[in-house]
Amino acid sequence: MEFLYNINWRRGQPIHEIERNLILLNHERRLTNQEIANEINRDFKTVKLWLNRFYTTGMFKTLP
Repeated sequence: MEFLYNINWRRGQPIHEIERNLILLNHERRLTNQEIANEINRDFKTVKLWLNRFYTTGMFKTLP
């Protein structure tokens, strides 16, 4: 679970809580990862990575 301490992008900006909310909302609306990425102006890989982390750990927020 050490990856939860570094949920930020390796290159670029951290993914903010509102973006995580939008990813989950749009995922529940059955949008594809690419459509979600276009909606929030992020990379497809970021959306896929974050959804995998969320569904693996069940945690929404990063650890302090």
